[in-house]
Amino acid sequence: MIIIDLYIDTNVPSPFLDSPFGQNLISATQVILCNASLELNSDDKLKNIRQFLKKNNFNVDNYEKVNGTNNLLIAKASN
Repeated sequence: MIIIDLYIDTNVPSPFLDSPFGQNLISATQVILCNASLELNSDDKLKNIRQFLKKNNFNVDNYEKVNGTNNLLIAKASN
């Protein structure tokens, strides 16, 4: 399992939203837990992450407004 909780203030730095980072993640683990900010959900970035994971055979669950502040993304390889 890899847990991602990367922020500068309320923003996730762009290198962690790009494909090379995602490719490294999916090759390194079967389970990803990502603490995603509400700001990330306000545009297409979180949608793109979910689509990328699904395209790479991960089942993705998204829990919105956890503790009123964050979205929680849980992805599990479907093997």
